[in-house]
Amino acid sequence: MSTAYPTRRIYIHLWLLWMIGAALVVAPSAPAHEKPSEKEVWAFRTSLRPTIDGVLDDEDWKRATPATGFILIEPEEGVSATNQTFIHVLYDADYLYIGLNMMDAEPGNIKGRIMQRDGTFSPLDLVGLVLDTYHDHQNAYGFYINAYGVQNDFRVENDGSGGWGGIDQSWDGIWQAETHIHDQGWSAEIAIPFKTLRFPELAQHTWGINVQRIERTYTENSNWAFISRDDRYLLKVSKAGHLHGLENIKPGLHLEVLPYTTGGYGNVGSRATEGWSSDFGLDLKYSIASNLTLDTTFNPDFAHIEADENQINLTRFELFLEEKRPFFLEGQQLFTAMDLFYSRRISDPDAGAKITGKIGKNSLGMIAARNRPADGEGDHPHFGVLRLKRDVGVNSSIGALAVGKDGPLGQQAVGSDLVLSLNDNDKLFLNSAMSFGADTDQDNKMYSGRFRHNSDRFPYGVWGSWIDPGFNVDQIGFIPHDDDVGEREFGLYGSYGWRPDFLGIRNIYLGQDLVAERRTNEEGWEWAWNNIDLYVRRLDDSRAWFSHENWQLRWHQKKYNGDSFNAGFDTGNGRKYRLRLNGQLRDQYDFADEYLGDIRRVSGSLRFDLWEGFFLDSSTESVWEYFPSGELDEVKRTMLVRTTYFLHRDLFIRSFFQRSFHRDTVDLNLLFSYTFGPNNSRFYIAYNEHRADTTERILLTKLSYRFNF
Repeated sequence: MSTAYPTRRIYIHLWLLWMIGAALVVAPSAPAHEKPSEKEVWAFRTSLRPTIDGVLDDEDWKRATPATGFILIEPEEGVSATNQTFIHVLYDADYLYIGLNMMDAEPGNIKGRIMQRDGTFSPLDLVGLVLDTYHDHQNAYGFYINAYGVQNDFRVENDGSGGWGGIDQSWDGIWQAETHIHDQGWSAEIAIPFKTLRFPELAQHTWGINVQRIERTYTENSNWAFISRDDRYLLKVSKAGHLHGLENIKPGLHLEVLPYTTGGYGNVGSRATEGWSSDFGLDLKYSIASNLTLDTTFNPDFAHIEADENQINLTRFELFLEEKRPFFLEGQQLFTAMDLFYSRRISDPDAGAKITGKIGKNSLGMIAARNRPADGEGDHPHFGVLRLKRDVGVNSSIGALAVGKDGPLGQQAVGSDLVLSLNDNDKLFLNSAMSFGADTDQDNKMYSGRFRHNSDRFPYGVWGSWIDPGFNVDQIGFIPHDDDVGEREFGLYGSYGWRPDFLGIRNIYLGQDLVAERRTNEEGWEWAWNNIDLYVRRLDDSRAWFSHENWQLRWHQKKYNGDSFNAGFDTGNGRKYRLRLNGQLRDQYDFADEYLGDIRRVSGSLRFDLWEGFFLDSSTESVWEYFPSGELDEVKRTMLVRTTYFLHRDLFIRSFFQRSFHRDTVDLNLLFSYTFGPNNSRFYIAYNEHRADTTERILLTKLSYRFNF
């Protein structure tokens, strides 16, 4: 069956892109929302490269004028931090050096954790910074280290408007960091090669910079350039201070070549047969322009990636699976608009290319990938994605997205999106899209809108969506809905935040939200009202929550009413252990067996720091399903155990075991990982086993060496 576009569809696509392009050109600029930060720090040029050992004892550190004056966001907003931090900046032709001295009245309380790079190590002692190298008050590089020198890096876009869930965590820059605990606190030295960063070629530079510190002694969270509770994050690039004094520096070629070779034994995968096998592949990254990057991959291998964590699905739709593969992770926020592209649809690529970046106010993203064919697909299906976005005004943008897959199961979609920042706290999001396929040429549109007010005291929002019966992106995106059924949905939410000064409570939120939905094959609306939503968080990072929900489901022309209770507790991440428990009692419609019954759902997780560098994580979830009579129908249960042992920050051994009892499946992953050399090259030994109706297993060694120019 041909999947070629009819001429009429081509005209529609061109018309959409032309309209969006015209809007990009004529869209007016908006004034800045607020006065920029007045915090300033000056970089001192050195001819003596400091030794990166965490100790600020090199002579030139004394010549760099320190900056201080950190201001609290927690526990008391807007006052000076009890334990201050001092920022020193040096540079030479090749590196930017940042020295940080974190004073602490009780250095014996300083705590860190050895873990894998890019792990989550808050709320223990840590320090982080962002660098806005284009000084556009929108985009930045982020660097965090904890008291043991464990590194975490990322990229920020759109002034951090997406929060921590909207950062590009996949970015792995090449930089050094070491720390030292002394009798007055702890210190850190950071060396960032200029070839790691992108910035314009100018004679003199001014960059945006901000530094955040979380310290354990007084459970304080402070920033150098003030960040309010409404802004919440260091990611708020527009609030950063200014770094002056950088002169005659140049970015690198930004060419990165990552060849790999593998050898192993196994009976699983499209490239492995029973017995010994070997393979090779290549990843290449090249900066086409100062802020435009080409990524290519040939014969990628993801055998060292953990299996997906099993989830118990009680809905009628497929579950969303997190992307873990490096090629698709970097820059993925650019492609996720409207959910028209879901990278897990490219299940087993043998080649791919991607361009991402920004030229002035214009963001560009392109992906081309060839997938190994699945059953019924014939030849290798090809995927293509084109993303265009332009910044307009302050923290606002307008964009277009086109996605396509060829072959017998081919599908295409185009869409446009608008993000309008009304002020520092209010944003409006508008989306529209059309899908196309072999049997879809009418009733194929989707519209959605959302208004969000961010506030520490009173956040609220409203949203709505309209999906036509013929709209379908199940081969390229992730917008689940019933086949040939349209949907209309609207919702609203609001919560009140309170910060009482007793019992060690940091904040309390009491919320309400209401969602109403109507499907075109049903009469009337279904709805869910979360009439109690209570969340309490203490200064030690422990938290508890409770909610109650009433709901009405309309299904097959019948009406079902029910309610649910949900409660949980989490000790937080600041102890030698972390315990999380959650329980749910719910009336539940069983879509497989078509009855309204009850469920009892219990989940829990436990993390132990058994000793320095050795962690044990376990989690379990159980669901008991009951018939309307009260008789037990079935039990669904999953279990996961993960252990990780760090012999060094760059050397660890990990085991991953999970069992799905109701599916009778077992997954086992064993991984030895060693990161070496100045460019973070890696060596792996991995063993993967999956048991279901048959057993699949593979033992693999992989060496990847990173060349950076």
